[in-house]
Amino acid sequence: SEIESIKVIKGASSVLYGPNTLGGIINVITQRPEANSFSLDSQFSENSTNYLSGTGKWILNRFSFLGSVSYDKSNGFDWMDRGTKKLRNNSQYKRMNFIGKMYYHPGPSSEILAEIFYLNSEYGIPWATEYYRKRFWRFNDWQRGQFNLGGTFSLFNKGSLKVRSYYVRNFNILNAYQDDRFTDIKWESTYKNYSLGTFLIGDIPLSPSHGLKFSCSAKRDQVNMQDDVGEEWEKIFHNTYSAGLEDHLVLSPKIKMIGGISFDYLDKKTGSNRASVNPIIGIKFFPKDWMDFYLSCSRKARFPSMKSLYSTS
Repeated sequence: SEIESIKVIKGASSVLYGPNTLGGIINVITQRPEANSFSLDSQFSENSTNYLSGTGKWILNRFSFLGSVSYDKSNGFDWMDRGTKKLRNNSQYKRMNFIGKMYYHPGPSSEILAEIFYLNSEYGIPWATEYYRKRFWRFNDWQRGQFNLGGTFSLFNKGSLKVRSYYVRNFNILNAYQDDRFTDIKWESTYKNYSLGTFLIGDIPLSPSHGLKFSCSAKRDQVNMQDDVGEEWEKIFHNTYSAGLEDHLVLSPKIKMIGGISFDYLDKKTGSNRASVNPIIGIKFFPKDWMDFYLSCSRKARFPSMKSLYSTS
């Protein structure tokens, strides 16, 4: 309910967003408080499914605030078992989340943002009905907390600079049970994971038809896991760094060119690290307001995920 718009950038059309963006970028833009308001939303449906949320927005001089709380609970969902509608076993869930944002506008072209997000949930994992053995698993505790701090500022009068730092922490406990009575625990796996990072994106207009864009980012991902109660903790981590530069040139009202290059680096826990240089060059042609053509040549890097690098399965 707090999303204002979603922008989809298809393909490898930019070098500003780091590695692992071969298919494109999805930019989710959340709402900003524009007026004092308060809203409530409630939904009820089958299987005792209910949802309740409240959102408040408040503006005070150069400050603006947004707060949202929601509660979502369900006994699960139905499925068709050989033509008979049944409740899917172990599909129930319960979750509650909170979002708090504060904006400060020191000037007409600048903004500072601080945001806190917290999600607390518990849910079951429905077991396989065919081909695989049944696994009676439940997340009895699944938490996610996030803190963002950043802003948008003017750069050399006509340019802009967006900066954002973030810390994301995940804590969850996965319990495996002997049978569908969910009384005798086989093992209890605990994860304490976090991501810590920062990025900046800048835009410098050199002339009405020529501009430069640049970006820098750094991120650390760390997993702390314990396979069962009393066992040793295992720590896995890696760091990702990226820097990119793009040149945008308008040749005519109907032709635009873009060229750029990025450097991406993966600092791994084990084995040799990886570096990649990724160029891009392209041209866009707009014969009509409702028609455009483009041709581009680019190279992109996909670094492996932590799961593919370090998982034992």
